[in-house]
Amino acid sequence: MTYKIKPLLLIFVTLVFFSALANEEKPSLLGNGFPGIIKNIPETTPEMSSALLESGSRLYTYTRSQIAPEDARLVEATCPTNSISFIAHEPQKIGKRYLPLIVEFKFVLDNLLSPDQINKNLFSAIETKKLTKQLKKDFVAISILAPKSLNFKSSNKGERTEPSKLAMDAIMCYCRKLGVSGINTNQIFIVAEDKNAIDNALDFYIQYPNKFSLFISKDTIPSPSRFNYTKGDIDKIAIYHSSNANPAFFREAESFKYRLDKLGGNFELIKYDGASQNPWDNPDFIGWMLTHTTNGLGIKGNKKNVYDPQNPSFINGIKCSTSEEILPQKKFWPMAAADGNEKTYFQSANMVKQGGWWMAEFEKPICGRVTIECGILKRKTLQELYGNMRVEVSSDGVKWQSKGIISKKKGSFSFVDNSKKIKFVRVISYSQQEIRLIVREITIEEQL
Repeated sequence: MTYKIKPLLLIFVTLVFFSALANEEKPSLLGNGFPGIIKNIPETTPEMSSALLESGSRLYTYTRSQIAPEDARLVEATCPTNSISFIAHEPQKIGKRYLPLIVEFKFVLDNLLSPDQINKNLFSAIETKKLTKQLKKDFVAISILAPKSLNFKSSNKGERTEPSKLAMDAIMCYCRKLGVSGINTNQIFIVAEDKNAIDNALDFYIQYPNKFSLFISKDTIPSPSRFNYTKGDIDKIAIYHSSNANPAFFREAESFKYRLDKLGGNFELIKYDGASQNPWDNPDFIGWMLTHTTNGLGIKGNKKNVYDPQNPSFINGIKCSTSEEILPQKKFWPMAAADGNEKTYFQSANMVKQGGWWMAEFEKPICGRVTIECGILKRKTLQELYGNMRVEVSSDGVKWQSKGIISKKKGSFSFVDNSKKIKFVRVISYSQQEIRLIVREITIEEQL
């Protein structure tokens, strides 16, 4: 599923400040990956361009969609920005490899971005052919450039802060940009190498329990007081430390472990050679890290769940399903029509009678132009299109309203709805004859 916002003018000299967004109650999906848009920033200073080229990275900015002013005012005191930037390293070809994602938190002074603030060590290591060859695995990494004005610390146990929700939106929107076939959502790691960012990165991590595989910091023990603001559902935490670490470091580690043990979490110290300038250039460590998964089933166990209609990926913010009589077909699950990739699609395994349907359920009411595309594209030619198929919408999944008919010529139908009441969209067959139901993609083009 692809989200676009127009018109949108982005001028990137510094990290851009906008109005804050609403609390988690309204809409509930904020902090879970949409709505919003990611823009690549190709034009930077020569020094910045050189630093990005050297690290094999790209610079992006993520901006959340605006909502009603009365909602924005509720959080603008704690989250003065609606936009956040990040640096990303991506393999040249991602394809359908379900790559792990490393998310580093880096805090930038006075909201300014300069070449020397790019963590070249991390991204250079990820880019080394030696490392990926030994691991036989590529992975994607992003560095969140959070202004120091953002405070991730929660004041109540388990409460997600607005800066944390903004960061989560950026991460998950980026995952959606690459597609569910690009990022393995069972292997997303939170990393903090910047000493100024470690506590805030941990705040973010514990506010999203069971969403990430592992928290890793380098050479610094986070403050145990951070656990005062969690409900106690803590995942695995590891500290990657130099062999030259002093006794004070290990005393802090013992105190941290004691607090974490009481909360049921797991803690591990990993040692690296203190003479190494870049501990990330270590296949053993990276290999150990990649053995961790969020659901604990192992790397192989995750591949079966890519398009599982019973377990939709949380990065999409959408659940896809079909009427009961429609049989699933391998590689053509309902979620394939909402993955942002026109080459993948949903296709029923059996012929569908009149009244059979495919449906998308959104976490919040959608707004803007909705486009549904059916049929299969082969060599840019539309094939295997069946009609009479109609598009219907609903606010509750019970009462439905017809919006129009899928064009037999173009295989698509579009409509604009700004009522902010639609949470369900379905394609339903009204054909007198049994048909093969095929839905290629649903696209939401949000309008400000």
